[in-house]
Amino acid sequence: MNVGGVPWTGQNKPENIDGFMNVMLICVAILLLLLLCFVFPSLYSHVTAYRTRRELSRSNSQNKRHLKLFRGHKEGYMRL
Repeated sequence: MNVGGVPWTGQNKPENIDGFMNVMLICVAILLLLLLCFVFPSLYSHVTAYRTRRELSRSNSQNKRHLKLFRGHKEGYMRL
């Protein structure tokens, strides 16, 4: 894909005018693919951490339902 338009390659014909634009589109597509490859793992780990945190807080509130019977109970150790 020579974009320079060297006369003996025949790239100065009207049907090949968009050569530079085609090369730029290919470069942009490759850059987006590389960016996706580097960003996707980080994004995936953030989403899974958020879901795990949400699930833990849900199960934590369900596990402490029996403690709501004690009105003076606060988080942490109970005084004896």
